Amino acid sequence: MVTVPALPDCISQGKTEDEAKENIAEVIELHLRALAEDGIPIEHREGIKETFVSVHI
Repeated sequence: MVTVPALPDCISQGKTEDEAKENIAEVIELHLRALAEDGIPIEHREGIKETFVSVHI
């Protein structure tokens, strides 16, 4: 499962990590396009820090 904290409604998933990344990229593109078409600005969220963690099992 993949979420985008900067774009609260962007959520996707995939059977593999690569598939999830491809899917979320498409979701982000569609979300940003919809915001632009509706004239809705992207809100900057102060205090958000993003950290990546990789786990190998």
